[in-house]
Amino acid sequence: VARPKKLAVKQASLRRMWESRVRETHDDWAEWMRRFSVELLRESPSPALRACAPVAQLHAPLARRLFQVGFMACWEALSRESRESLAQSLEYALTSPSTPTDILHILLALAEYLERHERQLPMDPRTLAHISTRCHAFSKALHYREVEFHARPHGRAPPRLVEALVALHNSLQQREAALGLLTAAQATTGLQVKVSWLEKLGRWEDALREYERSQMAERAGARVGEFAVGRMRCLSALAEWGQLARLADGSWAQLNGAQQREVAPLLSEARWYCHEWEAMQSSVVLVSAASYEGGFYRAVLAVHDGRYVDATAQIAAARTALAPQLAAAADDAYPRAHASLVRAQQLAELEEVVEYHLCLRRITGGVGVGGAGAAAELLRGLAGLWPGDGAAVARARCDAIRTRWRQRLRTCSRELREWMLMVEVRAMALAPSEQAETWVKFASLCRKSTRLELCRASLSKLLPPAAAAGGSAADAGVRVAAGVG
Repeated sequence: VARPKKLAVKQASLRRMWESRVRETHDDWAEWMRRFSVELLRESPSPALRACAPVAQLHAPLARRLFQVGFMACWEALSRESRESLAQSLEYALTSPSTPTDILHILLALAEYLERHERQLPMDPRTLAHISTRCHAFSKALHYREVEFHARPHGRAPPRLVEALVALHNSLQQREAALGLLTAAQATTGLQVKVSWLEKLGRWEDALREYERSQMAERAGARVGEFAVGRMRCLSALAEWGQLARLADGSWAQLNGAQQREVAPLLSEARWYCHEWEAMQSSVVLVSAASYEGGFYRAVLAVHDGRYVDATAQIAAARTALAPQLAAAADDAYPRAHASLVRAQQLAELEEVVEYHLCLRRITGGVGVGGAGAAAELLRGLAGLWPGDGAAVARARCDAIRTRWRQRLRTCSRELREWMLMVEVRAMALAPSEQAETWVKFASLCRKSTRLELCRASLSKLLPPAAAAGGSAADAGVRVAAGVG
């Protein structure tokens, strides 16, 4: 059977499409990608792909699905000058600060597709690695960093590249590979290990001791703020919230504006766990409202203040900020996507906390605090879902939420950090006595992780106020936890 004859490609038509530079908003980029995808099919040298162009014009998902194969077919037919122009346009799309994350994922997938078919875009691997890291596509980023590493003479990788490789291996939960790379670099080049690399390897206790030693030696020097920020990162990873808050109070004046914004999410989390609501309000102001942390902690404050309408809006904003991370995790292994999924679950449970409070107000006939009209509107919206006696249905929904929370804990992994997130979110709806079993299990998990101070604080929540204030009773609680679980 004779193979179909290749059709001529009108390079000028394609060039006009890919050189369009008026792309500032998400809609501009989406329209550019749609038109470019369709034009690749319309000008493809393959008759089969050209036959798909009219359908793709009307059905955008088809154009996006055939984007990679259409691009490669046209790439083969382009002149050298056209290829250079197209590569420059794609590099502009990758590096433009206005490019949406979903478009970046499409272009990174295109580069990977071409490489698998023994073609390659004429782009610097460092650029592709940087963009991949920015999009949380750590597997792709690791590949491009390794390409850069192997392109250098043996044993001459700069510290910057070694640090990037260590960080990527750690992000992919490949601690042994990261440690092996660091050991090899030390053996071949005499590379000095930086304290920041200890963080990337997850050796938080060692990094904390090194930062403390460096800060004591520096005292009032120019880098004292840098060392204080490093200590806060380590304390956050170790869940030492009280120490983190005290360190921030003592070192805040030594931090510049950028450093204060960097530690603001860590400090907001610490204030939340310590229930220091006024101080948390001050730190959350410094967290970008467009980030996941900014939306989540603002939602936590809104729930605490009874502003449930604001809380719902902030949860939606946090979910929007989380969407790119979830999209990047879709192509990853589940263990590496787990952290993003836990965050999504955390938002869902915070929504359930809002619903729980509204159900309680339905039962008691009350309205929300701070914006009664809006809270009443939310209650009316929920009441529309409740036939018959609204208070009785609301009571049943509260029971269902508590049952759902208990069932989730039975299937949750025994990770201290995950349990900490869940118990603190649920503590905004339930008193410790209402979830005593959860706090006891959490205390047991703290004990097994050798976090005795956190274990003591958890058990103290279950004691009467007078007993919780006494050190002997709290210490006795730790001894009780030794036989739990």
